[in-house]
Amino acid sequence: MCILPIIKIQVLLGGYVKNRVQVESFYEQELEEGTILNGMIMNSYSLQSSLSEMRKAHNLPTKSVFLTVNGSSITVKPIKVPQAVPKNVSGLIRTEFREMENIQNLLIDYSVINSKNADGSSSILAALSTREFIMNYVDLFREAKIELGIIDLLQNCLIKLMRHLKSMQNKTYAIFMLDQSTMT
Repeated sequence: MCILPIIKIQVLLGGYVKNRVQVESFYEQELEEGTILNGMIMNSYSLQSSLSEMRKAHNLPTKSVFLTVNGSSITVKPIKVPQAVPKNVSGLIRTEFREMENIQNLLIDYSVINSKNADGSSSILAALSTREFIMNYVDLFREAKIELGIIDLLQNCLIKLMRHLKSMQNKTYAIFMLDQSTMT
């Protein structure tokens, strides 16, 4: 027996109000099989149609939408870097990913996890992807008449969420996510 994963678009409306994560509404819609594979858009027409359908059916916002992505097309690595001017951090990240130098049009981004460690370094979550991977999402959302404000990583969103949950403060924990055959 073969169980195929169900891929969905999930939309959460809400925010962080008075030290609480507040969910106003949540919607989801299954996608046709093969629309997205490991984060890569394989059928842009189907995905765009589903986005437009959801937007109209639920009167969803179209400005400054936050998109969370995940997949093997994004390389993520937690690293320690010396405290540096933000414009120099991308150079430090490039040295950590030397094995990827031959890939064309790499985009580098990072999020500060801890700005000052005990040893004087900073902890960051570094991310690399190709311009093509990111632009596929930007173009698709533009065609669906949805303006992206932020494209973020699943791992970074979880880090931000855990910072807001008081019950998780000053504790050590691990989160494992199984997405088809990939564990993060």
